[in-house]
Amino acid sequence: MDASGDSGVADSLVRVHNFMNLNEFSAPKIFDYNKQQSLVITEDFGDNSYKNILLNDPSLELQLYYLAIQVLGKINSVQININLPNHDADSLNKALLKSFYNCYKTRMKAGSELFDVFSRLFSKLSVKNSLVLRDYHIDNMVFLEEREGYKKVGLVDIQDASIGHPVYDLVSLLEDARRDVSSEVVKKCKEYFLQLCPTVDINEFNYSYGVLGLQRSLRILWLFSYLKELPSKERYGQFLPRVKNYVRDKLKNPIFKEILVWSDKHQIPLHD
Repeated sequence: MDASGDSGVADSLVRVHNFMNLNEFSAPKIFDYNKQQSLVITEDFGDNSYKNILLNDPSLELQLYYLAIQVLGKINSVQININLPNHDADSLNKALLKSFYNCYKTRMKAGSELFDVFSRLFSKLSVKNSLVLRDYHIDNMVFLEEREGYKKVGLVDIQDASIGHPVYDLVSLLEDARRDVSSEVVKKCKEYFLQLCPTVDINEFNYSYGVLGLQRSLRILWLFSYLKELPSKERYGQFLPRVKNYVRDKLKNPIFKEILVWSDKHQIPLHD
């Protein structure tokens, strides 16, 4: 990997990869690191990606997703002894507003009120923290057939790992902006996650899955809406209908009444 002179990115990659391998996850091993040039040489997992496998054989979806859930179960049991950024309420809110202002640059009052609404929603999340990989979806997974159990999941693009809510990566996996995950697989994966993480309260799980899911989908909705207008970024527009469906589904929950009121007040469409 060439971090293009960004020593922060390279340092983070090396630390996260080393931590993951030390805890028996399948992250590319670091073979060499030239700190001065921010150049990292890592193990190559090949091209047997989850994405390619499922394009060729969709019937393997549940099997592959179960392995990905096993990774999350293992992560939930790992002691966090690495210094990483916080993926907390403040961080989530700032990321949401950054995407919002990309689309609505002059709507400062609307943005401020959105921040307040989500602050109230975030305040009811549990304080239990876990390692969060953040970009946990099939584009960043390689199937390593020769390995056993959850180690079959090769994890790439994890240098942005942080400390946050244990349900966030589950949302990223099951509410993928780039592909549809069958409703049956979503249901079974949620059940499997709860089975592997018995300390997670079911009511807290449902609440956090909804809140984190809406925050993530709105952030992606506004980010992709902005990107698709840029030269050579038009491809992001193809993902918007799926993301809008995620938003529409979440807004059926009465806990998001304030979001609907906010949308009506400021005439900001959320899914149409």
